[in-house]
Amino acid sequence: MANTYAVGLFPGERPQKTITRAFLYSIALRRHGLSEFRARHHVVLGGLGGDVRALLHLGVPAENIHVAETNRRTFLRLRREFPSVDVRHENVLLTVCRLSCCPAVLVETLNLDFCGKLDDALIATVAGCIKLLQRSLIYTSIFVTIFGAREQGKEILTRIDSVKKNGIRNFWPTSSKTSSHLRCEALYECLLGVGASTGRHPLYRGSYVSYVSSGASLKGKNAHCPMGAAFFYIRRMGKAHDSLNRLVRAEDLSSRELAFLLRKEGLNAPEISALLNEPRQRVAGWFSVRTKTAQLG
Repeated sequence: MANTYAVGLFPGERPQKTITRAFLYSIALRRHGLSEFRARHHVVLGGLGGDVRALLHLGVPAENIHVAETNRRTFLRLRREFPSVDVRHENVLLTVCRLSCCPAVLVETLNLDFCGKLDDALIATVAGCIKLLQRSLIYTSIFVTIFGAREQGKEILTRIDSVKKNGIRNFWPTSSKTSSHLRCEALYECLLGVGASTGRHPLYRGSYVSYVSSGASLKGKNAHCPMGAAFFYIRRMGKAHDSLNRLVRAEDLSSRELAFLLRKEGLNAPEISALLNEPRQRVAGWFSVRTKTAQLG
């Protein structure tokens, strides 16, 4: 994949971060298709704005993108950069609450890219969003990104230790587990424990993706931290659902194969190029080679 750490559509991001985002959104695209994905609403956190750019390049109208940002300086910067997007200076719980009260608004994805440690506050926020989104009549895809380390609370550490000993509920092969995967599973079990899925338990887990993030430390030096991105979804009872359960390492994901998957879901080459942050000529070349190979066969 192209080096996107300093320049490109997602400046300041490592390639693993960009491809993790593309992989998660490709899952949501598979669920409903491109037209419905674009017609529905998407909630993201502010940060550097990479998630907003990705959604815009996927063809989602600006008015269907809702950004929650608690840092005022970041909020003002995002408002200037994306004047047509619904950017709010508020906690994401308020954003989800406001949208869930509008029957006409169907939330397709909730991307909670916290990049923070697994703690009670984070769990409470995710659980609150899930409770609000249970009112929806559609599947809602939920992405949660957390540190693969740095926990402090005794209860959280006990939960992670339990996952280490007992495995990830025998759901996935243990050979592919990483510290980030274990944190994602601990988050899932904590969400069930605090009642995020009361009654019939409509919260299900899909894929866990691990990658390595890089940024400036407190001492001004580059610091590397393992990250985990968990894909959950709210399943409407009585609806069929596909099995997407897997443990993934971002370094094992292929931009090329993701490109073909996205094209199958209806995206064109420029859109795929933007989402993967790959040159258009390279993406077009992948499709050209596959077409010629098929013709020769």
